[in-house]
Amino acid sequence: ITGCLWASEYIFENMNTSAAPCEDFYEYACGRFQENHPNFRGYSNINQLTLLKVKNRDKFVRYLIDIFIEYDCLRLRERLKL
Repeated sequence: ITGCLWASEYIFENMNTSAAPCEDFYEYACGRFQENHPNFRGYSNINQLTLLKVKNRDKFVRYLIDIFIEYDCLRLRERLKL
């Protein structure tokens, strides 16, 4: 999938097309954002950079956890002489 198609799909997923754009454009354009990003409820200012930071932080944390688990397993094997 190309970047343009991905971006348009992402934008459309966060739209609330049942809202009237002339009445409440924000609701129309972003009305399903909270539904699609429940971890950000209550934040007043969320943008794509924030989403990217959180996503990368989560990936990094999972990577570090995997490293620590692997290291602990190696140490345990050494102690048990496996």
